[in-house]
Amino acid sequence: MNAIRFNFQFDVQKMAKELQSISSSFETIYSRSTQDGKLLGIHLINSLMGNGQNSNGQTYQATPELEQCPYLQSVLDTFKCNKFNYRVHNLTSGGKITLHRDSGKSIPDRIVRIHIPVTTNNDIHFHVNGERVQMQNGECWLADISKPHEVENRSSTDRMQLMIDCDLNEWWEKVLEDCGMQIPTTSKWSSMHLEDLQAMKKNLTLLPAAGNSDLAAELASEIEKRKALQA
Repeated sequence: MNAIRFNFQFDVQKMAKELQSISSSFETIYSRSTQDGKLLGIHLINSLMGNGQNSNGQTYQATPELEQCPYLQSVLDTFKCNKFNYRVHNLTSGGKITLHRDSGKSIPDRIVRIHIPVTTNNDIHFHVNGERVQMQNGECWLADISKPHEVENRSSTDRMQLMIDCDLNEWWEKVLEDCGMQIPTTSKWSSMHLEDLQAMKKNLTLLPAAGNSDLAAELASEIEKRKALQA
């Protein structure tokens, strides 16, 4: 599974109108994979300190920008779980997010990172693990960002989308299972990529056999589970 589309659908015009109203607050985002100054964005929620909750039982506080956008608030409320992050990404014309992987933000980490395109088009090239994923405006997607992925805006317009990091709770487990996805159990190896686990197992063969049989078996079991999930 490189990416799956959920059955949620959101009003593109309402999202675009509200995002335009707060676009003056967008700031340039720089990272190792976005160094051309063409990726802009803004956070729409802030996590409460000490894992606290507000009077509504939420683990986050809306930013002043989100408070101006009732429809964007309703989008967030669609997902019945704790949220850790809610932000806008605007990849402007000619912009690229180069090939990279995100650690600690995927299903084995009990995080569901969803993507909701607002102003995408057919000239947006988004690849996950070498496969092109074509999202349409207003849709809701999960991409396996633990795998190598990249985005290029080959169009003459901006590509805006919302991203939300959600807690993988029972509500999400039901949604994912309805999509045919098997939920992996958490283990001490969850934060490691499949390729790293395979390399570790291979390196064990270079060491004396004594004392390594249990670890090798444990690694082999975890590798087989990962392969089954990707099948």
